Amino acid sequence: MLEVFRDYLKLSKRGRNYVAICPFHSDSHPSLSVSVEKQVWRCFVCNVGGTVEYFVAKIENLSINEAKQLIAVKYNLDQQQTITQAKLVPQTEKDKLYQLNNLTMLYFKNSLNTISGVTAKEYLLNRKYSEQTIDEFDLGYSNNDDLINFLLKKGYGQEELIKANLARLNYKDELCSVFKERVMIPIKNENNQVVGFSGRDLTNTSQIKYLNSAETDVFTKSNILFNLNKIPEFQKEITVVEGYMDVISLAQNGIPAVALMGTNLSRNQISILSKRFDKVNVFLDNDNPGRLASEKINNLLANAGITVNVIKNNSQYKDADEICQSKSFDLLKQLYKNEAEYELE
Repeated sequence: MLEVFRDYLKLSKRGRNYVAICPFHSDSHPSLSVSVEKQVWRCFVCNVGGTVEYFVAKIENLSINEAKQLIAVKYNLDQQQTITQAKLVPQTEKDKLYQLNNLTMLYFKNSLNTISGVTAKEYLLNRKYSEQTIDEFDLGYSNNDDLINFLLKKGYGQEELIKANLARLNYKDELCSVFKERVMIPIKNENNQVVGFSGRDLTNTSQIKYLNSAETDVFTKSNILFNLNKIPEFQKEITVVEGYMDVISLAQNGIPAVALMGTNLSRNQISILSKRFDKVNVFLDNDNPGRLASEKINNLLANAGITVNVIKNNSQYKDADEICQSKSFDLLKQLYKNEAEYELE
């Protein structure tokens, strides 16, 4: 239990308990107490507390079941009984997919910090992503078929894994992983539920650099704007980009963004943008398809009554991610000049 709390809090021993600054309110004196004996915690200012699972759920914005799975994967605990019990609770097929996807995300995330994930971790750090950014976006790593073995041991069946597009049958009719040797990016819906994944090839031999999940009962690409789940309701200006890495790089530098996961803007995505935002900055790739798509998106959004600013990137850099990687922050500020009043971090 203490191992979990120490990952989030600076604990000090006080009698039989431990105390810490509470992360849930502005706290200058330790008001959160952890009892190892009773296996509970409580903040005497917030007047909230409970189990270690509830603490992780609250601080990570997860459900209790998701928190249990995170703890199981991160701290190598046997949660077979927990998973089995969870599956006894009546669930819709979509609920089962969400649960499976979330457990998979946690497995990928944990794998990134193992010996097998060293190359993937170095790849992300070389892209100038901080440890905090890597953690906040739940980035992970998939090697070969270890995930399949893990999920089968957790009680999931072959058909469930295939339906979730996490596994497929090879020419020998053997179950194998869809994602191999890839940095894994979880795709979440507006409700913060994991609906699919995108895997970035690390071998430089695959013809598909970014391999996306096929559409499932919970994943329809045209209904999703990547990273919308992290954008607060009060945020009324947003930048729309093409790819995941553009979003992550801009977010790390203080610019809220969502990705189309391509260059096409669907009716559903237009509807989402028009309901959530007053102004949209379109920041697509600096190539001919990107410029043509920017013009088309500009017209679609303007017709929907949204104020649109097309960011014209005529620099040597292909996209927002490359600009951030090169630390060309003056250029980034210039592109947003007189438009989005963002303070770059």
